[in-house]
Amino acid sequence: MNFERKCSVMVRKMKFGCLVKKGVAEVRERDLPEVGPYDVLLHMKVCNICTTDYGQWLGLREHQGYPMAGGHEAAGIVEQVGEKVTDLKVGDMVATGYEGCGHCPACREGHIDQCEEIRNDTEDGYKWGFFGFSNYCVKNSSGVYKVANDLNPSEAGFMEPLATVIHGAKKLRLKPFETVVVIGAGTMGLINAQTAKAYGCRVIVSEMIPKKIEIAKAMGFCDRSCWINQCQQSGT
Repeated sequence: MNFERKCSVMVRKMKFGCLVKKGVAEVRERDLPEVGPYDVLLHMKVCNICTTDYGQWLGLREHQGYPMAGGHEAAGIVEQVGEKVTDLKVGDMVATGYEGCGHCPACREGHIDQCEEIRNDTEDGYKWGFFGFSNYCVKNSSGVYKVANDLNPSEAGFMEPLATVIHGAKKLRLKPFETVVVIGAGTMGLINAQTAKAYGCRVIVSEMIPKKIEIAKAMGFCDRSCWINQCQQSGT
């Protein structure tokens, strides 16, 4: 997949979307931070709207504070790498996740989102400063993951939520031919259903909203009534 590239040396400002209060978003501009030794400069391509962001928009998570420059389910192209970064290079397609120092107790236990050393609030007052809804941003390389360059950025942006689902599947110790019931056919529900299917499980999706039921069926999943009919036909 080919992308139009701009010379990172010329980039001095970043534009980004942020929530300033319930139901109100703005596009703002700020100086682009310096690229530190363990940082990368990203030319952002996509960013999903997570429940964290949407809940703030609805006024259900205002404890997170304003202005909120969220967006952590994103993908972009590496434009510049810090001198200590060895596993990424200019031109790589990457997906973003939470950043961690790798050394504090939370990081050592795998809870990178609770890192005690890296704070997401910025010095200039932005809460949850992931800046996924931006044209360019600087990220610590600990929260950036290389993906195939021919992967559609819209798909790469699902890396972080998919990783959380796989983590849950591992804790459940899913095995082939087990039956898994997923309650709710929203975005996360369908990712859970797809993951369970990839594990070789028989998947039933429970949902009440007709539109979501149709989407689940179009993706090859059965609702409860469909499963009952299959059982009756097979005599089980």
